[in-house]
Formats: sequence, C-alpha cells, structure tokens
Amino acid sequence: MKQHGQHFFNPRLVFFMAAIIVAGCDGGVESSSEHSQSSTVNMPVSSLSSAQSSEESSHSAEHSSEISSEQSSSATVEESFVYAINAGSQQPARLGGIDYQPDRFASGGTTLAVTDSIMGAADSTLFQSERYGEYTYNIPVSNANYTIVLHFAELYHTSSGERSFDVNVEGRQELLEIDLFSLAGHDGAYNHRVEGIVVEDGNLTIELISRIDNATLSGFAIYSSNGGAYEEPPEPQCTQAQRMQPAVVNYDQAITNQAQKNPPSGAFGYAIEHATQTLPNHTIFRPALDGNTKIPIVAWGNGACSNVGTEQADFLLEVASHGYLVIANGGPFGSGSNDQHETELVKAIDWAIAENNRQCSQFYQKLDVEKIATMGWSCGGGMAHYAAVDPRVDTAVALNSGIAIFGDRFDYYPRFHSPLAIFNGDQSDVAYNPGLQQFDEVDNVPIYHANYPIGHGDAYFQDNGGEFGIIAVGWLNWMLKDDLSSSGKGMFIGDNCRLCRGPWNAKHKGFD
Repeated sequence: MKQHGQHFFNPRLVFFMAAIIVAGCDGGVESSSEHSQSSTVNMPVSSLSSAQSSEESSHSAEHSSEISSEQSSSATVEESFVYAINAGSQQPARLGGIDYQPDRFASGGTTLAVTDSIMGAADSTLFQSERYGEYTYNIPVSNANYTIVLHFAELYHTSSGERSFDVNVEGRQELLEIDLFSLAGHDGAYNHRVEGIVVEDGNLTIELISRIDNATLSGFAIYSSNGGAYEEPPEPQCTQAQRMQPAVVNYDQAITNQAQKNPPSGAFGYAIEHATQTLPNHTIFRPALDGNTKIPIVAWGNGACSNVGTEQADFLLEVASHGYLVIANGGPFGSGSNDQHETELVKAIDWAIAENNRQCSQFYQKLDVEKIATMGWSCGGGMAHYAAVDPRVDTAVALNSGIAIFGDRFDYYPRFHSPLAIFNGDQSDVAYNPGLQQFDEVDNVPIYHANYPIGHGDAYFQDNGGEFGIIAVGWLNWMLKDDLSSSGKGMFIGDNCRLCRGPWNAKHKGFD
C-alpha cells in the first residue's frame, strides 16, 4: 500500500467565497431541487466573487465557479447528469442523489482509503478515498458542452503549505497551486465546479499536476446542458488468433482431494486456466470477468518453490472467487522447482499488466494494475517476500514461511517499501522461528505476524484453505480493496478483531 511522503500509512467544508456563498450541507453540489439521475437538474451558476482574496483567486481560472444549495442566482442552466467517479476506490459511493462509480479511466497515480469522518459532508464515503500523484483521467463522452464538479479532501496533511497542485480540464488550467488544508482543513470536504468545458475528441480529460507533495482527487461528477452523454468504450474486434485465449484446466483434475470438492465461498465465480501462448510456465486462477469492478492481481509462490501450478489449486480458487486474479508459478501439473527468489512472481506481474493493456486479451482493461500483491506458502512465501522489493507490489504475504533462514535477506530488507504479513502455524511449523525472527529484523515497513495452531502445510489440504483461506482473503481485501470492515482491516486490527483473540496469537508494528 503506497503512501504519501515517507510515512507508513496515510490514513470542514469551507469555501473561500463571497459573503453570499455558503457551503452545501452534504459536501456536494446541489441545486434548489434535488439531483435526479433520470432527469435534468437546474444548476445555479455564479462566478467567483471579486471580494475573494487574491490568494484564492489565483487558485481558480476565470471560467470556474463554486456553488451551494443556499446560493441564489437569477440565472439557471438546465443540465443532465452524465457520469460520476469515486476516485481511489473500487467501491461505488452516493452523494446528493448521484451514484459515483468505482474508479476507472485513470492513467497513473496511486489510490488510498481512510476511515476518517469528513467534515462538511453528510456522507463521508466519497471523500474517504483518493487518487494521488500525477495522473490523468480520460472519460469517454460524446462531443458536447460539459460542467464538472470536482471533489477533494485533505486526508493527510494537518497544516497549510504541505500540499500544492494544479488541475487542468480539457487542457485549460482550472485550479492553480491549490492548498486543500488552507481551503477546507484536515478531513474537510471541498468542491469545485468547472463550467464551459467543450469536448471535441470524445474524451473529457482531467489532468492533475503536483507541485508540493502529491496532487489528489476524491471524485467528480459530470453534467451536460446540450445532450452530452457517457459512451462505454466498445469491445475490441479481434480474431481468435489475436485473442490467444487461455486453455481451460479441468477442475476435477486440478483438485483431486474429495474433502476439497466444495465450491469456493466467494461471490465472483472461478476458473482455472493455462495461458499456453503467453505465459506457459504459470497457472491462472481467476474470477468471472463480467463485472465492472477492476480485479486486483496476486502473484503466488508454491510450497517447495515447486513448478506445479495446480499444487494449491483449492486454496487459490478460494482467493480468486473473492475477486482476485491469482497467478501461480508453474504450469498445470508441471514439475521441478525454481530459483527460490522473486523471478517467477515478477514474470507473473509483468504478464498481467501486459494483458491488461493488450486489446485482444480477455483481461483487457479489467485488471487493477495499481493493486498488486505477492503471496506464497513455505518456500513460496519466501518468493513472495523477495518479490516485495518490486515497486509495483503493494503488499507481500508469507504463509508458513519466513526468509530469516536466507543469508541474503539483508540485501532485500532495505528495499522493502510496502506492508508485509507473516501467518504461520504453531511450534510444530518449521517456519515458526524464521517467521518470528524476520518480524524482529524488519523495521522499515509495517509488518504483521500471527501464529495459529496448525502444522506447516495443513491449510492447503483443508476445504477452501480453512482458517488460512479466510485470513488470506481478508488481508488482500484490506490491502488491495481498501476494505476497512471486519472482512478486511477489521479482521486484523481493532477491538475484538478475528486475529486479536484465541486461538490466534498476533502482533504487529508500523500500522495505525
């Protein structure tokens, strides 16, 4: 989980307007009548008051304005809702009667979610996530005139001067050197309305440019006064040869233990595949591909660093069924072993990102390439932690493992940059001591360690991975889906969390 600045984790609605301009009570843009997604709305229009300070005036271009439900105006413009995005989250949000879709259409940036209550917003959800860094949104819309309402919150800094950034819309500078803390305080909602946007190329482009620290955005809603509409990108037209469709792996051949024949518990479907043409030495475990939510990526290392990709098939299908693309090293029913380090997991990550960008791939634009984990069992857990040095990896999980037995670990420790987890068995687990030792040695990133009364490989012969299947999914939910509930972060940290009580024995450092 990448963060602002050098910290481990990042986790008032004030408009600097003329005296007649007051913030809307829900942090959103409202008109005198409630927004409806099925009808047009009358949006009050105003320009920035000349009574504003010169500092605030420098933050907004002449075409931009901000409004609230309490603002009066003699002129109204009838506008229809077009599309809205909840930036930084793969979950929908609702604000002012408008449904904000999970984040998509962004190039660049990093996402983050917090649980802080947001001042100035009746519903905090939209403002509790962000996409930060330097990045661009390209929203596919018809050529027309648009208005966009941008939503912001300062989720990290607690004083002015710590963040400054610009926002361009369709190549036009709309916000200059904006400092969210000076405008709305810490955890305060701030909305900015941009009018007069003319789209002529089929994409409404929003560009965020960092000046001090990172640019950030919590979401936006698009409206049009002259028939503008969202246009879902068409599926690419490809031949069968161009698609290079992975081959289906037979479920009954992959899972031979009758005790593990119960279907995975997740709600997203499941399949086992072998990309014989593009990734022959790995096995794919995936959910159904018919949803609108992008799928995070998990690169898996097998026990004994084995090249048998189906060796933990039941466990990996359980993970996949909760909405993850899992790529195990080794082809289905393969043989031999690998180099015990990060090589094969990095290959899996490279392939997933390439397939997400390849137009004729079944994974085209369906993967969340900004949410990547490495995970593995035993020797494969070591592979996962070695691969954690890859800058694309947001978290790494070692199950029944620990790299304290490897002499070169100190070459890797300083390069860790994201949270680690070690989930081991009891003292009968050969990884018990190496895991504890690694927890003590790692001090530059957040790390979580827990023991459960189970042997070294027992979980992988239990239906859906037993307790380890549950906590593996929970950790991924927290790290890759920003799930802060009892099915995510709440499973590991907080009052009466699952791992905070027996038979688990857990400890952690570096987490809020």
